[in-house]
Order: sequence, then C-alpha cells, then structure tokens
Amino acid sequence: MPMQRDENITIFVPVLDKLKSLLSSIRYRDAFIFQIPSMAAMAIFFPGLSSISGLKALLLVVGSFLLMAYIFVFNDWADFHSDRQVSQNSKDTLPDNKEITQREMLILSVFLALVGGFIVAIVSTAHLSIVLLIIIFGLVYSFPICGLQGKSIPIFSSFLHFAGILLTFLLGSMTFGPIGMRAILVGAYFGIIISAGHLVQEVQGYSGDRLTNIRTNAVRFGQKLVFIFSFIIFGFSFVFLYWLAQIGFIPGLVKYTMLFYPIYAFWAFKVYRSGLDSESVKGLRERYRVLFAIIVFVIVVGALAERDGL
Repeated sequence: MPMQRDENITIFVPVLDKLKSLLSSIRYRDAFIFQIPSMAAMAIFFPGLSSISGLKALLLVVGSFLLMAYIFVFNDWADFHSDRQVSQNSKDTLPDNKEITQREMLILSVFLALVGGFIVAIVSTAHLSIVLLIIIFGLVYSFPICGLQGKSIPIFSSFLHFAGILLTFLLGSMTFGPIGMRAILVGAYFGIIISAGHLVQEVQGYSGDRLTNIRTNAVRFGQKLVFIFSFIIFGFSFVFLYWLAQIGFIPGLVKYTMLFYPIYAFWAFKVYRSGLDSESVKGLRERYRVLFAIIVFVIVVGALAERDGL
C-alpha cells in the first residue's frame, strides 16, 4: 500500500507542476485592467445590494475576467515563437517557461473562453451575444494569418480595441438594466482611453514588432506620429469625460479629474523628449495607469454615493 501511494504522488506531481506553469502564463494584471470597464459599469448601474444583485455581480466579475484572460492567452499562443525570439516582447507577455507548449496555450485559451462564457450566461443568456462578439474580436485580433491578423492591420487594430472595450462595458451595464445611450457613451470613454493606451504600448514594442514583421500603427506610421496621436486621444478623453459629467451621465465630481491632464501632458512631453526609448515609454504607461485607476475610482464612488443619496 505505501508503494502504491508513492506511485500516485509521483504521477500527481508532474500534473500539478504543469498546471502551475499554465496558470503562470496568464497575464493576470492585463486581464484585470481590461476587465475594469465591466466592473465600473456594474457599479454605475448597480440597483442596490441584495443576494441576487450580489450574486450576479460576482458571477460577471469571474466570467468577464476569464474572457479577458482568454484574449491575452490566445494572443500569446499566436505570438508563441516570436515572443521567444524577441526578449523585449516576452518580458511583457509570456513568461520565460519552456515547459509550456504552444498547443497547451491554445487549449488553455479555449478553456478560458468556454468557462468564462458559461459563467456569464448564468447571469443572463442575453449576455451571450456580447460574449460571442468579444470572443470573435479576440480571434480576429490575434489569429496568425498573414494579412488577416487584426493587430497587424493599422487603424483596424485600434478599432478592435475600442469596440472590444465598449462591449466589455456593456457586458457589465446590461447586468442591471437595458443598454441605452448612457451606457454606450460612458462605455465609449473606456474604449477611448484604453485604445490610446494601446497605441502607447505599440510605441513601446516598436522594435520587437518591426523585427517580427507585425505591422502595428507604430511600425506603419512611425513611433513619433503614433505617440503624438495617442497624446491627442488622451487629451480628448479628458474633454469627453468632462462632457459626460456635465450632462449628468456620470457624477459631477468627475469633472475635476481634468486637473490630471497637465500631469499626464508633462509626463508625455518628457518621454517624447527622451526619444521614446522602450523603458521611458514603459514608465509612462505605469504612471498613467495610476491616473486611470484614480479616475475610475472617482467615477465608481461618485456613482454609488449618488445612488445612495449621499
């Protein structure tokens, strides 16, 4: 009997190690950032705490996170070999773990999409149409077919980001109400801000993308032009957010986040003057993510306070 137990343990340990390797390949932080719009939407449209609303929110948080994780794992599957050829890319994407095979990455991405979609469907089958679109957008963005890979098609890649994030927001808003103009416009803000951030990411990954022949906006139009364009979009996002607060779609307190724009502008100008080297651009991304987190916090807290009459 002791020998049988030892054999079972011997078989179990490699399986556990493989599972740990696969789980470590998930880009948790990126998946969480892309999930923020759905969480913010639920907070904005949250009807009040009850056992039903709480369960719906919990299920959607888990389901939408798995869907976002699927997008990044599938992208890493598509770039499996190029990410290992270019260290600049692999630092921000797949961990340097040679035990993970490309086939296993594909299986993991399919698993995440199916489980995530199933959990969201428990909330409401009406969510399935948006879930399907999110899955399709993830496929179109990363599928490794020359000439058809979305992220290698300038401008179209930005559209996929904008539309995908808008859908993610609507996934959260429709949990507690029908889709209306308010949800679409507020969701558009999140699409704008994350699309601008993705352009900055393309500037950061310019060298690696050019080496692996991924024709991003930065590769097609040049780092400086795309960085300037992202700067303009970021500026527009602050104006758009102010307008949303002005018309009452989000709390009026959010208007004061306009004060963050000079801070971002100073950071961006400094990075531009530095020559847009990868590390400087990466530092900018980390800093404006903090600003983005503060803005979302103000939106969510303000919305909950208004709902409770505070």
